[in-house]
Amino acid sequence: MLRTKSCDGPHSRWSGWFLDFRKERGAPYSASAGIRVLVACIFLEGLARPAVRETLRSFGFGSGDLGRLALVTCLAILAISLTAVWIRLPFSRIGLYGWGEWRKSERWFFPQIVVFSLFVFTLVEWKQLAALAARPDWIRVTLVMFLGQMIWGFYQEYVYRGLLQTELVRQWGTVPGILVSNLLFTFGPLHAYHFSNLFEDPSRLLIFAAIFGIGLYFGVLFHRSGNLWIIAATHGLGDFFIDGLAMMK
Repeated sequence: MLRTKSCDGPHSRWSGWFLDFRKERGAPYSASAGIRVLVACIFLEGLARPAVRETLRSFGFGSGDLGRLALVTCLAILAISLTAVWIRLPFSRIGLYGWGEWRKSERWFFPQIVVFSLFVFTLVEWKQLAALAARPDWIRVTLVMFLGQMIWGFYQEYVYRGLLQTELVRQWGTVPGILVSNLLFTFGPLHAYHFSNLFEDPSRLLIFAAIFGIGLYFGVLFHRSGNLWIIAATHGLGDFFIDGLAMMK
């Protein structure tokens, strides 16, 4: 079901910062579709991601910026294909709908949060950006890494918020659905690699706290706005500045 336009009042310009989007709840879907959603999430994160990674390695795309770009692109295409062909949910039901269906509050908030994120991340990562600009291949490296991290952010939000959170909220309600999906986002396969050095460096527990906090914000923002594009773009920008720049050293 497509979102319908509405006449937001003057509050819409800043309402996004207060998570006030006045969205309608999406149309209900069947329990069988919900089961397919959960199976798809388990398949994507438990089986498909490692399988795609190993397949790409066999073709010589196991590492490097092009390898990461190939991996996340394949995963995003697979997740979208599963939704369309097997789960059979409208993309609007998991937060993907055209600009013409955005509320005014969403249209105001989206550029604001993007500009704000770019400003903050640029200040924080200025030294790394300056070092990157000194590289002779900085344009190619930056474009490939930026594209890869934006797709990676989209994939994570698509699976953990668009699919998983939507279904858990449908089954269990708002608070349990958001919390459980965010716990799986924090401690599940996506960030499990942080456990490998936990005993040697207990401070890595702080990483999980940060991941949980950021994920909780994304979860609440998605539930309040129903707009997956907003959180996917914000997540992708964060991945580029935090992880991407570090990988380009």
